[in-house]
Amino acid sequence: MTLLLSLILPMLPPVEMPAFPPPYDPPAHYAGYLSAYDQRPTDATLAYRQSVGDVPLYIDDNTILIAVLDCRHVGENAVLWVSGTPYNALVFDCAHGDSWDWMLGTVTGIPYVAEIDYYTRISRPEIVGTWATLEIVE
Repeated sequence: MTLLLSLILPMLPPVEMPAFPPPYDPPAHYAGYLSAYDQRPTDATLAYRQSVGDVPLYIDDNTILIAVLDCRHVGENAVLWVSGTPYNALVFDCAHGDSWDWMLGTVTGIPYVAEIDYYTRISRPEIVGTWATLEIVE
């Protein structure tokens, strides 16, 4: 049996396991639609990210909290451009699990650049569902 396997295995093509998240080299600018968190996910995510030191404890009331595709940007400042208007933003979460494909738009055909926090959704409902550009501030 071992001899048979040693003869057959070299003839089989290599099996590649898919990486998760898929390899992705994001640009400095992103573009897509804006979605929004509900209140409980906003509060829970912010509390967790603050507890582990990913985001500061004090966040200016004028700063929009956003979730983006790339987890390497958590804790970074950004500018969110909506209809020519710049908004200061802080990346407080990122895509994981099923939300990766959803944000890329591979399933729905609708790409999302970010999800905004619940409180921005309530105070600025007109920006939810609009096309936006995101610039990460290095």
